[in-house]
Amino acid sequence: MLGFSVVALVFCHLLLSGAGAQEAQPGKLVIEPYVLKTFDGKEHPAELGRLWVREDREGRSNRLIRLAFVRLKTTAAKPEPPIVFLMGGPGIPGIVMGQVPVYFNLFDRLRETADVILLDQRGTGMSSPNLECSDKALMPPDMWETREKAVQEMRRRLITCAGQWKAKGVNLAAYTTNASADDVDDLRRAIGEDHVSLLAFSYGTELALATIRRHGDSLHRVVLQGVRAPSRGATPVDQDIQIRKIAYLAATDPGVGSQFPDMVGDLKQVLAKFDKGPVTFTVKNNQTGLPVKISVGKLGFQSWFSQNFSGPSIPALLHTMKDGDYSIFTRIVEELYNGGFGDSLMARAVNCGSRWSPERLARVKIEARYALMGDAASVGALELCDVVGNPDLGAEFRLPVSSTLPTLFISGTLDMSASPLYQVEEIRWRFPNSTHIIVENGGHELLPSPMVQSFVVDFMKGQEPARRFILQPRPRFLSVEDATAGKTR
Repeated sequence: MLGFSVVALVFCHLLLSGAGAQEAQPGKLVIEPYVLKTFDGKEHPAELGRLWVREDREGRSNRLIRLAFVRLKTTAAKPEPPIVFLMGGPGIPGIVMGQVPVYFNLFDRLRETADVILLDQRGTGMSSPNLECSDKALMPPDMWETREKAVQEMRRRLITCAGQWKAKGVNLAAYTTNASADDVDDLRRAIGEDHVSLLAFSYGTELALATIRRHGDSLHRVVLQGVRAPSRGATPVDQDIQIRKIAYLAATDPGVGSQFPDMVGDLKQVLAKFDKGPVTFTVKNNQTGLPVKISVGKLGFQSWFSQNFSGPSIPALLHTMKDGDYSIFTRIVEELYNGGFGDSLMARAVNCGSRWSPERLARVKIEARYALMGDAASVGALELCDVVGNPDLGAEFRLPVSSTLPTLFISGTLDMSASPLYQVEEIRWRFPNSTHIIVENGGHELLPSPMVQSFVVDFMKGQEPARRFILQPRPRFLSVEDATAGKTR
């Protein structure tokens, strides 16, 4: 997106510092009654746990941090091992997802089998410290003119944020996927269980794979939805293929397809306009009520588009922009501008630690010369790793994971954020005791689907999925008239 870490979730969590953690010992666990309030206003009895673990697992420091989790107690007479939910992002708290009614419905159904534990991974949510950056100021109007300006502004804010946490003694380089995997096993031991199961989404699947590698003997069953794996993920050419899929679906949309016979051609014309120089958009600053001129260059547009090209208004947006009508994109720029510009040092450290291999980065660099989006999706990915201590988990972390654990993979054919299906099958090849459910026309986030939830619940009960394929309705797109009028669906 134009704001690098603009997130479509409102984090309802506490900003907690690490003060007082030194009074505890590694492995100390405190559990107390808790009421989980979902966003539909309902209250659900639960338990709030806090576990102290070492921040630096390499032994260079004795500093402790505190993990937070919510436990939903099982209703089963003979429960299976607890199910630990690993949320994605990285940086989105697991406890917050328990407040989302459609997710709570899944967790509530899973309680028929086992305790369900919603973990706020180190550096997130109610865990302490929470490494969200407090500077949410609006982005500079020219930030997305060039890559250099975007990275420069990200660096300025990150240095300020990192300095504040370093002054409190935080070792940012200790917030890695491997460290979080060890946290999961510490949690298992602290609650007195021989085994736990994992339910993972998006980045959480990368964490789950690391936990399998490091602590596989302590796991029972694993669900991986929207797989993200070390040195995997869509390259620029993979992304081009997905864009062309969306273009095909738009052209064959029974309602509006006649308006968008060539979405890729429209996109190329829009990119050609940006090749001539940045485009200026006049938006309203919601804080002052005054107009602001925002300048967006080709890189800025590509960075946003690379994360949003499956939206229902995209064909109409491109069709109007190539004719010089920027009204739809102006509304998007205004929303992004007023949304602020937050960041998470935890997410930065995790992504820097699990970076792509040099060989894969070289491939991306070559593909970017010819791909529609270039390498816009990687803006700031590696240029800023020095700010968080330049963690790198190395070649061993990027090696393939293999396991005989019962594992359920769930993927959508239109997932634009995870590893492409062919890569998921490469990963699954090393999991002989696994099943892959493919959701045709499914996107990245599939756990809210009632059918997918039923498969997850049955799998955690030890049942083999009855189907390997789910057909969802094709995505529908807005007409030019509806998109211009501001409709969203």
